[in-house]
Parts: sequence; structure tokens; C-alpha cells
Amino acid sequence: MLDVVVIGAGASGLACAQELVRSGLQVQVLEGRPRIGGRILTQRDPNWEIPAELGAEFIHGTPPEILNRMKGLSLPFHDVCDTHFEKATGKLSATGKFWDEIESVMKKLKPERKGDRSVEDFVNSLGRSVSPKTKKIFRAFVEGFHSADLHLIGEKGLVSAEQSEEDEFNGVSAFRPSMGYDRLFESFLSDLQAGENLRLGVTVNKISWGRKKKFCQIFSKSATGENFPILHAKKVVVTAPIGVLKAPPGTSAAIDFDPYPKELKEAFGSLQMGHVQRISFRFRARFWEKSFEKPLGYLHAGPESDFPTWWTTNPIRSPILVAWQGGPRALQLSEWPEENRVAIALEALSFLLSCPLSFIQEQLQSWKTHNWSQDPFALGAYSYVAVDGLSRAARLARPFEEHLFFAGEATQLGGKRGTVDGAIATGMRAAQQILKQKRTKEKL
Repeated sequence: MLDVVVIGAGASGLACAQELVRSGLQVQVLEGRPRIGGRILTQRDPNWEIPAELGAEFIHGTPPEILNRMKGLSLPFHDVCDTHFEKATGKLSATGKFWDEIESVMKKLKPERKGDRSVEDFVNSLGRSVSPKTKKIFRAFVEGFHSADLHLIGEKGLVSAEQSEEDEFNGVSAFRPSMGYDRLFESFLSDLQAGENLRLGVTVNKISWGRKKKFCQIFSKSATGENFPILHAKKVVVTAPIGVLKAPPGTSAAIDFDPYPKELKEAFGSLQMGHVQRISFRFRARFWEKSFEKPLGYLHAGPESDFPTWWTTNPIRSPILVAWQGGPRALQLSEWPEENRVAIALEALSFLLSCPLSFIQEQLQSWKTHNWSQDPFALGAYSYVAVDGLSRAARLARPFEEHLFFAGEATQLGGKRGTVDGAIATGMRAAQQILKQKRTKEKL
């Protein structure tokens, strides 16, 4: 009989397990992948100047959940170059008003409305008070940054995310871990041992729990479909992404909850999984720098373009560019062969730089990407709140009776949803909820 089974060895699950192990509980972490890290995926290539991040890349603001761990490991991080250039009137030009245009629309959001509405309905309500160009920029921002479908994301959820994010940034820009995001996991593994309380290649497919039961039963299988012996635990913490939690029965990593109460089903339904396609390209040289008078941070094309956002690794000068597509189009592209996605991205770069495609193809040496939308243990990039979903989504932050707990970025409230620090914070929250229950019972 285990004290706790934690499902998922991403940032949230590892943070939760570490806190519980340090408190003397018997814990087992089950992870379907053959690796830890969840949606942090760092690849190292001797031919690449820096580690390639195929999942989470940025540290937004100054979150102590990450920076304190990096400080303890003496891991450096560096500022992100925040200069933006957009393709306007046929040529690239610096856009000093990029964030100002987005903010001008943000100020018109109405969280005090009695009913919620989609962000698309909100934009359409603006009429002529906002120019078509600014509307396009705003739509592209919501699709790109929040990886959202404007017809599904709720106005109230967007306001909540943006308000909390402003508080977190506090005037500070974004950062990157200089030695790779995966080095962060060294801070967890000092307390967790593979094979002892961390098992990889174990897919949980059913959790039997409930008020009438004194413990939970966890049904799992191997990568080849072989059933493992049933595990028994007093409590279960589920950190699987919302895409997996909403997956229909029969999906390879779907989890069956027995019982499956209405409020749990409603909580899952209040959240949507966003989709992203990102490809990191390494070229022979930084040929794009000749077009700019100051260091290049981001390139933007119109929302009608595929892969409308690109960024460099500045201030680290490397011949690497990252292509980014978010929202519904990213989901469509996830069904394309990888070579086709690469081809269309290079065409977008050719348009942005007004550079012959043949030249860009000659400069290209290699690329790296991961299709999160087709990854059975993710089924998307990160979450956002659907229309009328804000209060129901918050239910996942509280225990279901004494047995079932949820953590992970989708269970975070406000602007930390979709972030690594938000995931870590929810893992710590679930651990503290379990420890609080333990202390209460000990007093009785």
C-alpha cells in the first residue's frame, strides 16, 4: 500500500513527488514516456551551438519556482532580445508599437460582463473603434501566444491570464536557461530514484477511487500493452495534460476514472488544449543579420501566413531561427508530414526576409521539431480556458474527496497556466493538500 501515486513525471509531477518524499511518504511516480520532463524536451547536438528546446523554452518574468532551483544548481540564464520587426508595406520594419497595439485591444476586454463570450465575438463587437490591422495583430497574438482558437477561448479566461501575467512580469522581460531547460530536473532527481519511486514506460489507463473505498486502485500497462499488477495507494495525484484527460476512451494514453463525477467532467470540459507547431532551423550563417541595424529578436508576418512568428537566439549569436505557428492552423499542420511542415516554414521565411527560397534552402543545414499535437502523452501544447469555463476550471485545484488530486499547468489559476513555473506551483499545491490532510488525521 503506497501513500501516493503520482501520474506523470513532468515538472508538476516531479515537484509534487519530491515534496512528499521529503516528508517521509511512500510515493511512486508513473510516467508513460521513456523519459522524464513532460513538455520540456531539450535536445543536444554537437553540431548545434546551443541546446535545442523542442518544448518549453522561456522563463516568463521572475518566478521563484524556477529561479530558486536554478540558483541552487548554479545554472545561468540570459535575457531574451525583445526587438520586433514586422512585414508591412512589402518590407520589414521595426515595430515599436507592437505591444501597444495589443494592449489597446486588451483594455477593451470586459471581464465584468454578466455572461462570458468567445474572444472572436469580442473582437467582432469592436466595430470601427479598432482598425482592421490592429485586430489582425490581436488575433495573431491570441492564437500564437495562447495557442488558442478564438472561437473557443473565453473573454473572462483571457482577462484572467493576462492580468496575472502582468503582475508576474512586473516590468521584467523573458529569459532563457543558457544550458538547457532540462537541467532544471536535476533539482528534483536528488530525491527521486529511477526504479525505486520513479517508473518510466508505465501508462495508467484506469483509476478506481471514491468515498466508499479506503484506497485507490491504479491500473497500468507497458509500452507494448502488457498489463502491470494493480497498484494500491491511499491517494492519487494526476498531472496528465488536459488533452490526455479529455481524450476519448480507447486513446492510447486516456485515463478512465471510476467513478467519473459530473463536476470532474465539467472541469475537463471547461478547458481546451492549445496547439503549436515550432521548428528550430540551423543555417550555415546568420545571413538575416545584414537586413537589420540592431539585434533581431522577433519577426512577424500577417496572421494569414503560415508560421507567422520567428525568433532568434539573441543575445547568443547563433545561426539558429525558430519558426512558430499557434492555434487552429497548428492543429491542421500537425497532420502534415514533417518534411511538408519544414517546406512551408521555409517559404514563410523567404517571404519575411524577401530572400530567394533557393538561397535559404542552400543555407539550411538541419532542423529539429516535435509534434506535440500527435504526441499521445500530450495531445497539444498547453491549455486555455473556454467560454464560461473559468469557475469550473478552478475546481481542479481542489481535492476530490480524500483520494483524487490534480496538478499540472492546466490546473493553475491565472497567468501561470501554460508555464513551467505554473506547473511546479500546482505540484507543490497538491503535495501540501495531501500533507494537510495527513496532519489533520494525526490530530484526530
